[in-house]
Amino acid sequence: MRRFFLIVYCIVLCICQLRAQSDTSAVMDNAELQRALATRVGDVRMPQDSKTSIVLRFAVPSVLISYGIATQFSPALHNFDKRINSYLNQHNHTYSFDEYIWIAPYAAIYGLEVFATPRNSFWNRTVVLGVGGVLTLSAVMITKSATHVQRPNTSDFHSFPSRHAAVAFLGAQVLLREYWHVSPWIGVGAYTLATTTAVMRMVNHHHWLSDVVTGAGVGILSAEIAYQLLPLWNRVCKRCERTKSYSVSPIVSPQQCGVVIVIRK
Repeated sequence: MRRFFLIVYCIVLCICQLRAQSDTSAVMDNAELQRALATRVGDVRMPQDSKTSIVLRFAVPSVLISYGIATQFSPALHNFDKRINSYLNQHNHTYSFDEYIWIAPYAAIYGLEVFATPRNSFWNRTVVLGVGGVLTLSAVMITKSATHVQRPNTSDFHSFPSRHAAVAFLGAQVLLREYWHVSPWIGVGAYTLATTTAVMRMVNHHHWLSDVVTGAGVGILSAEIAYQLLPLWNRVCKRCERTKSYSVSPIVSPQQCGVVIVIRK
């Protein structure tokens, strides 16, 4: 079961890479047009994504996730996890702020709007975070149940991947995308907080290195998929607005989270 699930994970990564390549081709075909025109995204006129940015946005998280998958099959990488954990075991101090600092990028996604204009509207940012959150938590919880990797502190067998790292990097990636045009340092700060969260999960002996690396990849990839789905979501909403025949209701509980959309013809 564990091997089967990881193979499925690899297939998903391949699909994402193909999507990135198709988007890259579209950008190349319209290179001259992109230099002359700007695309309106949310409330701000922003230039079209470059070839490099499209590839990197999918390639980087794919590499991170692939590393985590490879660790499950490679004795050398697994031993490297153990060496990192042994080094961290030399420090007996534990810290609790890793339970909270991942919230900061999410607060900044909305709070910074007081001082600067984000790339997308409030509604679009909320949709991206909602869809990205559902994708992230679904991928993490399903993988934890399928792989049964024991934590370094032997508390349970739900170590791989790190949920805290995944959620932290989801928020960091969205914050980077929304305010990069204002200042790249906003994204640097967001990724610093996310990386700190991941490192502290290892310092506190809750996760292996491969856990937090994979969690980071899942969070970043979920954010990018959510941005890819945003135009489709907006088209659906515009169609529903013309007919005034839709309703959206969130579902949040300890066991599940999601959104119910009812469209009446």
